[in-house]
Amino acid sequence: MPAAERALREAEARAKEAQRAAQAAAGGDAARAAQAAVTARQASDALEQAKRARARAERRRESAAQRGLRVRVVQRHHFSSALQRMSTVARVTGLAPAGTQAEEVLCLVKGSPEAVGGLLLQEGGHGGKPSWYATYTPPPSPHTSPHLSLHLPCISPASPAPRYEATYRGLAEEGLRVLALAYKRCACDGAEPAEAAARHAQRPREWVESELRFAGFVAFGCPVRKDSA
Repeated sequence: MPAAERALREAEARAKEAQRAAQAAAGGDAARAAQAAVTARQASDALEQAKRARARAERRRESAAQRGLRVRVVQRHHFSSALQRMSTVARVTGLAPAGTQAEEVLCLVKGSPEAVGGLLLQEGGHGGKPSWYATYTPPPSPHTSPHLSLHLPCISPASPAPRYEATYRGLAEEGLRVLALAYKRCACDGAEPAEAAARHAQRPREWVESELRFAGFVAFGCPVRKDSA
């Protein structure tokens, strides 16, 4: 059950209980009745907030690029400032092909580009970075969005190695906070995904965060407000 739906049901149960308590106390002690009425109002306000939260969650699901995608975390390795990353083992439904409900077990990692870059699968002669870094040259005009303007260095196809570094450094030079994302699919070996996920969740963090495939960069901007001092 989605978290927003679960929270709504809990809020509904609390509101009903508070309303019953307020009705029961109405004919008794005045102070007790007043306190029960306050509790009932608070529960009612919490219920309205839960309804709005569920509505927001439904709108997000409707506008999601990958509809039907569900991620259930089985194991979480929390962020470590020393390692500059965090990771999870998760059961993922509806990832690919689009529209299917097949379930997979994935290791998902995010962290600093420097840390994640050293964990990527060593294949294809690119140090784990995708081969399109070696063949794609961005256009000379900057890419713009409503929130940022960035100028990525144009690196020739003959120099693939620096493209991963040049990309995140170019973003960082624009004042953005950059995270690298990576993943690997875990073999189920004929077992059900739930069983396989439980097995992989017992593996050490070093295994979860090894031989990854690069998924992309996420860049966050936090511009200074115009009315700031």
